[in-house]
Amino acid sequence: MNNEKTLMKLPLGETLKRTFVYVWKNKNMMLTILPILLALVVVEVVLTMTSSCSPDVEDCSTSWQNIAISLAFIVFNIGIIINYCRHIVLKDELDFVSLSFWKSVVFYCLVSIALGIFLAVPVILLISALAVSTGVLANVSILVSLIYLILFVECILISPLFLVFPSIAVKDWSLLSIKRLFRLVHGNHNRVFWGMIAASLPCFLFLVISAVILFGIYGTDVVRNSLSFWLLGIVIQTINTCIKGSYYAHIYQFFKFVEKKEKL
Repeated sequence: MNNEKTLMKLPLGETLKRTFVYVWKNKNMMLTILPILLALVVVEVVLTMTSSCSPDVEDCSTSWQNIAISLAFIVFNIGIIINYCRHIVLKDELDFVSLSFWKSVVFYCLVSIALGIFLAVPVILLISALAVSTGVLANVSILVSLIYLILFVECILISPLFLVFPSIAVKDWSLLSIKRLFRLVHGNHNRVFWGMIAASLPCFLFLVISAVILFGIYGTDVVRNSLSFWLLGIVIQTINTCIKGSYYAHIYQFFKFVEKKEKL
């Protein structure tokens, strides 16, 4: 009985170790992804240079060029996660062009939007209620802190739903059941959520430390407008996405193992 209980707990340390080791040992996957990243970077530079919008005098975030390249990078990152999950779980080769891949991307996007709305609704309702009763909106810092706190709590509570993403990637429709996921991940909410945070921490810290050092040497304005720093951020973000895909695949494998043990 004790052994069964132990098996039900996600071995977080081992899962993170496997997550990082897999990405490190399979650097060829990142090298395969690199040309796509370079193509997107070139496209963004060209669109920026040919855009009639001037960042110095107007907000260019809503220009069609900015929106198009933002959507392209979103799809690119989703594609990385899907490919890592499929490569780890199914041993499939990388695929960014097949119809099956694009169906998974569309489904992944729809689920992400639905999950985002699901997370946003309680935040909006609670903030609105507090604004009416306490006037909390008058203090921006308190408001922002409160929003982050609510989102953190929500993400921990619904962390079983994170398994939907690797399930979509490997086309395991059997796990696309909210009731089933919450039963399967019972007692592991914190491990799943904080494991994902821990997986993202190295890239985040590296970027922050790099920014602090560069800001100190060259100054804030110079670094912010530097193409090199922007490229560094893009590369770190891509590596972080690879790690995220690896983490999703490894927690998926663990809970599928748990599910099989339950059926025995």
